[in-house]
Amino acid sequence: MAAPLRGRTFSYRHGTSPLHRCPAGIKLPALLLLGSLTFLGPEFLGLSLLLLLAGSVVARVPVRHLFMLPKPLFVLTVLVLLLRAFDPGGSVAVPELSLFGHVFPAWEIPFIGMEGLRAGFEAALRIAATFALAGLFFAVTTIGELRRSLARAELRLRGRKSGTAYASLGLSLMLGFVPRFFQVWETANLACDARGHGRGFRRLLLLLPLVTERMMEAAADTVLALEARGISYRE
Repeated sequence: MAAPLRGRTFSYRHGTSPLHRCPAGIKLPALLLLGSLTFLGPEFLGLSLLLLLAGSVVARVPVRHLFMLPKPLFVLTVLVLLLRAFDPGGSVAVPELSLFGHVFPAWEIPFIGMEGLRAGFEAALRIAATFALAGLFFAVTTIGELRRSLARAELRLRGRKSGTAYASLGLSLMLGFVPRFFQVWETANLACDARGHGRGFRRLLLLLPLVTERMMEAAADTVLALEARGISYRE
């Protein structure tokens, strides 16, 4: 039985599913391919979503957890939707609705074009799908596994059997900072909740410099750790 999700964005989920056992060298190109497909057209977006759903079932990762967008990304997605749907001369008619015995009369939403609204929903879904695909990747792949797989591939390309694979090390460190960023963000957000700090735009202004500072500290600590292990980018 797989362990429950820890509730953190892009956190690893322990398991023994075929996706967990699949080499990271296969999962990373698959992620890049599916992420690219979401931007090629509605039919390819639908294909990516179907494969995402199948992958979440195989890995036992609830789909709702994959689509839990962080607040900054959620706000960005809503802004993209509104900007694409905005039409100064357009309007969208909402038909009359009957709900629980109450009748809501028909009305129109001004400054919204139907074609733009469809395009906005599609753009928002592409952002959410790309985020969910990345979330599924990190849910079934550890950074150490990714680093080892990339290192083997780089050494083969360089015709070497051993040594430090600098390009793969840098790439794995960069990818490793993605879940690290969300972990730091959520930790800082919980700290703000515990201290009763306000929400909304004021919270965002407070978190951005705080999270940036902590990520810079984490990067500096990573450099020191590499130097302590005798790893340097200068040969």
